[in-house]
Amino acid sequence: MDTVLLLDVLEHLPQPEQALAEASRVLRPGGNCLIHVPFLYPLHDEPHDYQRWTGHGLERMLTRHGFQVTETTPSTNPAETGASLFCIALAKGLLDVLRRKSPILLLAPLILACIPAINIGGWLLGKLLPSSTIMPSGYLCLGRKISEQDETRIHG
Repeated sequence: MDTVLLLDVLEHLPQPEQALAEASRVLRPGGNCLIHVPFLYPLHDEPHDYQRWTGHGLERMLTRHGFQVTETTPSTNPAETGASLFCIALAKGLLDVLRRKSPILLLAPLILACIPAINIGGWLLGKLLPSSTIMPSGYLCLGRKISEQDETRIHG
């Protein structure tokens, strides 16, 4: 195989190392493994949401399975992440209010109108503020399967 994609799946596996071992097994030398994992993101698909990785942790795990990491990129900047988390909290709160048929339901149109504005505001702030990688919603990581010859050259 030339490419393996693992997009927002590793956090749902009780033993993600096995998935990377299998990716390494099926990839040809020089093949690519593209991974995206959430970092600052709400729990989802419970009870099967087991872990979060930093970019460094993801790189380390890929390296252990015979990959050379060629790129690690945060998915979002702090302003975008903050806006996204706030919107998710608003939407979850609105769902809870709908289920309980609370009088706060009267505010639903206002809350729904705020969500796009908050997301756009977060995006704009992210463009205006200095670049920072301290608070991404996730990481995209590209690893290239190294050949045995490359392995010998790298590790002697």
